[in-house]
Amino acid sequence: MSGTATVGGTLTALGYLAVGGNAGVAASVDVAGTCSGISGPRDRALIAESGDPRKQSGLTLLTGGTIYLTKLWIPRDATPTKLYWYVTTGATTPTAAECWVSVLSSAGAVLATPVDVATASGSSGLKTTTVAPGALTANTFVWGAIVCAGAVLPTLASDPATALTTLTNVGLTAAILAHATNGTSQTTITTRTPASNAAGPALWMALGA
Repeated sequence: MSGTATVGGTLTALGYLAVGGNAGVAASVDVAGTCSGISGPRDRALIAESGDPRKQSGLTLLTGGTIYLTKLWIPRDATPTKLYWYVTTGATTPTAAECWVSVLSSAGAVLATPVDVATASGSSGLKTTTVAPGALTANTFVWGAIVCAGAVLPTLASDPATALTTLTNVGLTAAILAHATNGTSQTTITTRTPASNAAGPALWMALGA
C-alpha cells in the first residue's frame, strides 16, 4: 500500500502489511503476524496486552488495599479465560482472602468473579489466573484489576515510566485512564466508578483465551 489508508473499524492483517504512506485506524489493529517485524499479542497467543512484555522493566510495589486498574483494548470479538500478570518479588505472608484479581468493564462493572491470588502473589514469576469475564466485543476495552494486602506486598512488573503516572496517561480523562487506581482500604474488588479513577502505575497485564 503506497498511499493513505483510513480504517474506521478493525484492521486485521493475516500476513505482511506494508504501508508506504499514512495509515489512520480509528479503532483497533489486529495483526496475526508481525507489524514492521515486531510481534504483537496474537503472536504470543494473547487477546490483549497492556504493553510489549519485553519492555516491562519497571518495578511497582503495591500499596495495601488499593485497587489497581490496567486498561486492555479488545481488538476482536473474544472470550478470554486467562488474566496474566507478573510478580517480580513475592509478597511476604499475603493476607488470605484479601488478595484478588478480576476484570472490569469500561463502565466499572465487575465482569469476572474476583479470584483469590494470595498464594500466587507470594512467589515471583508469570501468573496465569483463570477468569470468566464472558464474551467481549471488538473495539471496546476492559480493565484488569488487582488488590492485595499483607505484611510485605508483591512487586509487579510495569513499564519503566510507571512512576510518571501523568505521562503514561497523557491526554486521557479519569474515566478512560490507561493505568489507574480506584479505591483504598479495599479487601476485595467491587464495582468502581470510572470517573473517580486516579492516575496510577503502568502495571503489565494481558488477556488470553
